[in-house]
Amino acid sequence: MASLLEAGASTPPARPQHLHLSQPNSSGASVSSHQSRRLDKANFDEALRVRTMTKFLYGKGVANGWFDINLPNKPLGVLLRQSNGTYSVEPRDLPEPLVRTVAKLGVEAAIAIATDCTEAIFDVIGDEDHGITLGDGLDLQVVDCMANLMRIGLAQARRFPYAALIRSERILLVWHDEVDKVLQQAVATEEELMKLIWGTAPFTTDHKTSRDLTASSLSVWDKSKRERFTTEVREISDLEDQELEKESLDRPVKLYGAVIMACSIFFLVFLIFGYTTSHLVLEMLTDGDPMRFIWIAFEPLTLIVAMFFSLSLMTYAFQLFGPITGLFTNTRFFSSNRPNLKQAYDQGFTPPRVTIQMAVYKESLELVVIPTVRSLVAAVSDYELKGGKANIFITDDGLGYLLHSDPAAAQARIEWYEANNIGWVARPMNGENGYFRTGRFKKASNSNFCMNFANKVERTLTRLVHAHSQVRDGSPVFIDPAEEDVLYQQALTEELAKDSRVKAAGNIRIGEVILMCDSDTRVPRDCLINGAAEMFLSPEVAIVQHHTSVTQVSGDFFENGATYFAKMCYAQIRFQVSNGECAPFVGHNAFVRWKALQDVAIDTGDPNYVMYWSEYHISEDFNMSIRLQIANWVTRYASYHQDEFKEQVSLTIYDEINYAIGSGFFYTIANYVLVGLYWNELDKFYTSSWSIFLSVVLVFWILSNIALAIMRSRIGERSFFGSLWENLRWQPMYCFYFYGLSFHVNKALIAHIVGYEMTWEMTMKEVENSNFFKEIPKIVRKFKYMYLVMIPLA
Repeated sequence: MASLLEAGASTPPARPQHLHLSQPNSSGASVSSHQSRRLDKANFDEALRVRTMTKFLYGKGVANGWFDINLPNKPLGVLLRQSNGTYSVEPRDLPEPLVRTVAKLGVEAAIAIATDCTEAIFDVIGDEDHGITLGDGLDLQVVDCMANLMRIGLAQARRFPYAALIRSERILLVWHDEVDKVLQQAVATEEELMKLIWGTAPFTTDHKTSRDLTASSLSVWDKSKRERFTTEVREISDLEDQELEKESLDRPVKLYGAVIMACSIFFLVFLIFGYTTSHLVLEMLTDGDPMRFIWIAFEPLTLIVAMFFSLSLMTYAFQLFGPITGLFTNTRFFSSNRPNLKQAYDQGFTPPRVTIQMAVYKESLELVVIPTVRSLVAAVSDYELKGGKANIFITDDGLGYLLHSDPAAAQARIEWYEANNIGWVARPMNGENGYFRTGRFKKASNSNFCMNFANKVERTLTRLVHAHSQVRDGSPVFIDPAEEDVLYQQALTEELAKDSRVKAAGNIRIGEVILMCDSDTRVPRDCLINGAAEMFLSPEVAIVQHHTSVTQVSGDFFENGATYFAKMCYAQIRFQVSNGECAPFVGHNAFVRWKALQDVAIDTGDPNYVMYWSEYHISEDFNMSIRLQIANWVTRYASYHQDEFKEQVSLTIYDEINYAIGSGFFYTIANYVLVGLYWNELDKFYTSSWSIFLSVVLVFWILSNIALAIMRSRIGERSFFGSLWENLRWQPMYCFYFYGLSFHVNKALIAHIVGYEMTWEMTMKEVENSNFFKEIPKIVRKFKYMYLVMIPLA
C-alpha cells in the first residue's frame, strides 16, 4: 500500500505576491516600487502540484454530490498518478483495492462515484449484463468487481470508454489519460446515465468531452448471447437517408483517366513521330542524305521522357473543361463518401481488431510522439465505444541508440509506453552483437523486423493456447480473455528470452486491419470504424489511402511553401484517381489489410524472416502497391475525411534537397556545348533548350495554375481568384528551388550508375531555433562541393 499511495505535502500552494523593491532615485534617495511576479508550474514542487490538484478535484466531486456521505462503506474518491505506480489519493483512507485497480489500469486520473443516479442504474441491470448501451450504440462496460477489473487489466478491459460500472461495489469508476479532462469526462458520463433514467437530457452543458454521446436509447449487452436486445441500429454516417450505394466490385469504374492517357499518347505521337519526323524528311529532300533517319530510333525514348509533359497538358485540359462528377461519387478506386455503416451492419459487419502501426526514430517524445498518440487515442476511444478493439503498435527504431547514448530518455520512453498501454518493439543498433540493419531506407527493414517478431509471439501464443485448451475428461476447455492475456505475456517473455538484443513490451499483436501512421500524423476521431467498414464492404481492397493535409509546426516561409506544394500534390492525386486511375500508396495515413500483406510477402528463404516491405527499394510503398495490384488486389483512395488526416512536411530545405531523380545538370552542360559550338552542324531534329523552356513555362507555370484554380472553384473548394493568388505567390520560391535541384539529383544518379549504396534518413520533425550566423556555416559545409563545381561553370 505504501508504494501506491503518496502522502504528498500538506502545505497550501504558494500564491502570487508583490515584491517590494527599494531602488535609488536620481537624487540618491530610496523609493519603494511594486513589481508583479510571474509564476508558472515550474515554481512549484511536483508533489505539491499533484496533491493540490487531487484536493481540487475532490472538492469539485463533493460539490457535484459524487461522494454520497450516506454510503460510508463505498470506495469513493479521487486518484492522480504522481509517478509510475504511485498515486495521490483523496480521501487519504481510500481502500487499497480501488488504488490497486487504478494502478493496474495505469491511467493518469480516476474518480470513483456513487450517486442516486448510479444506484438507480444498478437496480435495473442484472447479473448477466456486462454492459449498457448509451447514445448511438456506445457501450459502457459493467464488471462484476474491482478484482476482475484489476485481473484483466487494459489488455482485455476497454480502456477508452473511460468509465466502468463495478457491480459489487455499486460505483461508477471514471478515468482519463489527461488530468485536465477527467472532470469533464465524469460530468458527461453522469449526464448520459441520467438520460437513460429520464429519457432526455435533464439539462444541457457547453463543456467538451472526450466522446460524442448523443442518443438516449438504453440497451443491455449480454455476454453469453453476444447480441444486443435493442432492435434499433442507428447510422452514424451522414448518408443514412440516402440510397445505399453499391460496394465492392459492383462499384463503377471511371474511364476518364483512360481517355486522358489516350489523348496524351495521341498528342505525343503527333508531336514526335509527326512534327519532328517531318523535319527529317524535309532535310533529306534538301541534301539527299538518308542517314539522318537514324534519329528515328531515339523517338520511342523521347516518347517516354515527354510523357509527363503531355499527360500534364491533357490533365489540365480536363480540369478546365472535363467532367468532375467523379470527385463526388464512389468508384472502384476512389471513395468520396463514407462507407454506409447501416449497410455494413445489415451484411453482418462486426468491428474487427485494428492495429495502429507507427514508426518512431529519434523524434522528441514530448514534441512529436505524444501529440500524435493523443490523436490516435481519440480514434481508439471512438472505435471501442462503437464495439471495436484497437491497439497501438510502435516500431521504435531509435530506442536502441537511446539506450546507449541517453539512457534517461530511453527509460522515459519505455515508461510512457507502459503508462499509455502502447505495445512496442525495438531492434538492436546497427552492428550490435552481429546484427546489421539492412535496406536503403531503414523504415522498411524496421517494420519487417518488428512485424516478424510479432508473428513469432503470435505463433508461440497459438501453441500455448492450443496446449491449454486441450480436451480434458471429454470436454473442451475454453479460454477466457483474462487467461489469454496471461498466456500472451508468457509467449512474449519466451520470445524475448530467445534474443536478448530485442526489446519489446505491451500488446504487439497485429489485427485484421492495420492503420499505417508516421510519428507526426494526425487522424480523425471516427476514422477506424469507417476504415474497418470499408474493408468489410470491399473484400478485394488491400489498401485505402486517405487524402492528407498538413500539420504545420514552425510556420516559417519554407514550411508554408512546402505545405502548399503537398496540398496541391494531394489535390492532383484526388483528381486523377477519381477519374479512374489506380490509387497511389504513400505509406502513411492508409488502412492496409494484414491478409493482403501476407499474400504478397517476399520469401527470403529464412522461415523466421518474411520480407513484407521491400528492403531493396527506396520507395517500399510504391513497390508494395505494385505487388498488390499484380496479385489482383485493389488499392483505393479516400477523401471523405477531407483534411482531417494530417502529416508534417519538411521543416527545412535540407530534408528535401536530395530526394529526386533527374538529369538537368548534365543536359544543361551538354546543351551549352552543342548549341554554343556546333549550332550550324546540329540537326533540326534536336530541340533547343529555349523551345523546351517556353513549353515548360506555358504548361507548368501558366496553364497549370489557371487550371488548378478553375478546378478548385468548380468543386467549391475555394474561389477562383483566391486559389489563383495562392498558386502564383509560391511560384518564385519553386522556380529557385526546383532549378537548383539538378546537381544534388545527379549525385543520386551517379551513385546508382556506379553501384554506390546510398541510404536515406527520416526527415526532421522538430523545430530548431536558428539564425543567419548558424545557417551560413551549415550551408558551406553541406553544399561546398556544389559551389566548387557550379561557380567555375558559371
